This record gives sequence, C-alpha cells and structure tokens, in this order.
Amino acid sequence: MELRPNYPVMASRLLLRHLREADAASLVAYRSLPEVCRYVPFEPMGIETVRQKLATTSVRQQVDGEGQHITLGAELLETGGLIGDVLLLFPKT
Repeated sequence: MELRPNYPVMASRLLLRHLREADAASLVAYRSLPEVCRYVPFEPMGIETVRQKLATTSVRQQVDGEGQHITLGAELLETGGLIGDVLLLFPKT
C-alpha cells in the first residue's frame, strides 16, 4: 500500500498541508498543553522540541511502508491560521 496525497488536500473550510518552520509557534500553542497531550501519543513539547520535529519527522510527504506516517497541518481557510495537525499512519500488520 502507498499513500501519496496531492497537496494541499482541500475541504470546504480546511486545508491539509505540509507543516512549515513558520508553524512552530502555532504548534507549541497547543502541543505544550498537558490537557491536549493527554489524548495524543506524546508529552507536552516546548519550542525546541517542535522545531526539531519540524526539521526531521514532519518532512515526510508520502507513506510507502508499514509503520510510516505523515503529519499534516490543518489550516483554517477563512483565516489562514494553523488550527491543528493530523497524523496519517500506515499501521504495522
């Protein structure tokens, strides 16, 4: 199986796109909150951790093997602001 979305992926109100360095502050705004991280598979993150993730694990653009994932930013079309991110995972069988 292979997942190669045509970017950006658009819906009526959202744009799913690659994360960028400029997204770091928006990501920290919610990824640093314990009440948010309670429901996701990572601990609260500071700006340096987010920048490191953006430079390494968040750069993948396709999934072509088990255990790989893509993280995309969810941008609100009305404002152009990043309001979240989604992880698309090719699970191991």
